[in-house]
Amino acid sequence: MPIFHKINEENIAAGAPASPPAPQPQQPKPGPLWFDDATAVEAFVKTTRIHYPVLIGGVDAIETSRQLGNRLQGLPFTAIFDRNGNLIYAQTGPLTRSRLEERITPLL
Repeated sequence: MPIFHKINEENIAAGAPASPPAPQPQQPKPGPLWFDDATAVEAFVKTTRIHYPVLIGGVDAIETSRQLGNRLQGLPFTAIFDRNGNLIYAQTGPLTRSRLEERITPLL
């Protein structure tokens, strides 16, 4: 996430449009597994001035990530979509800056 944030800030400074603002986070319903607290994530997003959508989810998010290609249900999991909402890349595990730039530069 820090690499994506830095690249996004650099692209905005160079004149690229910012990603659409993230929707207002909703608190997930408690389940057998508990993930991020929506209030804490919202504060983090505002503090770090993130300009892209951030998914906050509970147990249902695991299924969503699986459907996007996260077969191992590992974290971090990154999914990159084009402007039409088409999935163009998904990866479980950390991304390098070069791999991330390779995937997002054609979308700018």
